[in-house]
Amino acid sequence: MRAQNTSLERALALSIIPRSLGVSIILMQVAFAQAFADIQHIQFIKFRLNSLWWLYNPAKFKFSLQILNKFVQPFVEKAIAQRNAESESRNFTEALSEFTADKKVLRDQLVNTLLAARDTTAATLSWLFYELAYHPEIYAKLRNEVLEVLGNELPTYEKLKNMKYLQSCMNEGIYPLALLTSSAPVSNCTV
Repeated sequence: MRAQNTSLERALALSIIPRSLGVSIILMQVAFAQAFADIQHIQFIKFRLNSLWWLYNPAKFKFSLQILNKFVQPFVEKAIAQRNAESESRNFTEALSEFTADKKVLRDQLVNTLLAARDTTAATLSWLFYELAYHPEIYAKLRNEVLEVLGNELPTYEKLKNMKYLQSCMNEGIYPLALLTSSAPVSNCTV
């Protein structure tokens, strides 16, 4: 078991302080990432406890939720503030705010999207790098395409879409995620 009140956890407490007090955005991003990971870990334990999930309620869970909510709040506020503004480029939260102004719903949808995107992206990239490590000729061809299209420039959406070999590698390297499922009968049954 990890020691409680580590220096990182004390640093995380700073993320609850409003940005106007001069807290570094980098520190807030680190705090958010750690809180997000902690929440996922605690939720996994609760899932494994099945019907006894309610018995496991560490203080770190509430603390991490506060950090997560504090970090996401400005994005939700901005989406609501720009709710009726005409804009050609809108993000997911801004588009969702057209249907509801409920801050809790917007926050929950944003966090759910982050959760789904983080895990699937991590798994896809992990499998891609695994395969590229075993196939240096494919890595070389992919690297050449990236250098040809991007050169020394940052990638844009259009440039990424035009990298057909990269898309093929990403699609080819997708393995199904091993999802955990659990079921328990709600009443007596015979199988």
